[in-house]
Amino acid sequence: MKITRHIGIVGMLFLAVSLWAENTNEVKTEEKPKQSASSPVKFGFQVGNITIDGTNYLSLRLQPDLSIGKFGIGLDLNLEFDPQWNFRTSEWNTWQAVLSKILYVRYGVKGDPFYIKVGNIDDFTLGNGWIMRRFSNMRDFPSIKKLGLALDSDFKVAGFESAVDNIWDWDIMGLRAYVRPLQPTKMFLLEKLEIGGTIAADLDPGNPTPPADKPYQFTDSNMAPVTVVGLDVSLPLVSSAVFNLRPYADIGYIVGKGTGEATGIRGDIVSIIPYRFEFRILQPKFVPVYFDSYYESVRATKYELLEHYTNHYIGWAFNSGLQLMNGAIFFDFTLEDDWGDVSLPALTLALGANKQVLQLFDVRATWTRQNIAEWNDVFKYESEHSQLGLLINYYASQNLILALEYKRTFKLDENGVIQSLTTTSISTKVTF
Repeated sequence: MKITRHIGIVGMLFLAVSLWAENTNEVKTEEKPKQSASSPVKFGFQVGNITIDGTNYLSLRLQPDLSIGKFGIGLDLNLEFDPQWNFRTSEWNTWQAVLSKILYVRYGVKGDPFYIKVGNIDDFTLGNGWIMRRFSNMRDFPSIKKLGLALDSDFKVAGFESAVDNIWDWDIMGLRAYVRPLQPTKMFLLEKLEIGGTIAADLDPGNPTPPADKPYQFTDSNMAPVTVVGLDVSLPLVSSAVFNLRPYADIGYIVGKGTGEATGIRGDIVSIIPYRFEFRILQPKFVPVYFDSYYESVRATKYELLEHYTNHYIGWAFNSGLQLMNGAIFFDFTLEDDWGDVSLPALTLALGANKQVLQLFDVRATWTRQNIAEWNDVFKYESEHSQLGLLINYYASQNLILALEYKRTFKLDENGVIQSLTTTSISTKVTF
């Protein structure tokens, strides 16, 4: 993208950080739990087989991970050889590809006064998630790697959270700024009132990121940018170890299309049953959560497809599940639809358990499906609206892990034909 746009965006973000940092250094104390601390040094080594786009490779992968204080860095150094021992150069023949070996670099953790992470962003949500929820720049990882950017500041009275999917090609990005205007008054409950504004955009929907064997093209396509803006308000009413309750309301506008509103509650019960129920009022040419986990597969066509949403309708969404033994056993599901026939249901399921329960194994299976017209669609995975994943780790010893990982995703090409991307790997991990 144009260098002036990059400089302007980066400048605004870091100017905001510096201004807020001069006024206060307090940490937010509600919601947004901090990430758990990890061991200072970890080292992963994998040897196994991986299938990418139908070709089998012998895979050697080094994954060092270092954490010192608030600073952390992870690397993903992979070498692949086909059956003829030809080296797969796809991810080593450009300077961008070499830099993509940085899995992440971070300072701080979510909830700190200052938090920045460059690399993988696998579950990014702005505010209540009305515009961007569970967005990921890892949908086609490891075939396509991106260096994303997450940058947050939170100082009680005001703050912001932001995301960029790829710092080498600033196309998909989001920014939410918020204030707590009554926080200085220390009024009971009302001091926690939070008001926010969000803007998220895809500046070039027709220019998706190429694989690492094709250098990035710093040019724009002919497609117009897509911009979504919104306002939100929320108020934590109950915050305890037994029950958490946070009512909220959102309004969003897809520029050039339509608007939508939502109000609901979210929280958890005894820290093991998360929940969210949302009531939606949607105008023509609007869909909630425009930037979702599927977005990068349909980004070139999603905006125009909004023309098919021609009716005003009222809808709902419900999310819940179960987390036992501090998450050692978990189940999560999300179901959303409308009270009519305008849109189709969407379902997301996740189920798993770790070795705290299974002793020698941990397992995680995920299934997501949108636009469910009939029951059979739930199991129809050859769709740009579906994604299937499975991860099984066998712990042969404390430091030796045998891993099976499978992921399949789909996207529409420029002719509207479904293209699949399957990644299967069986590897040995050695950790220190």
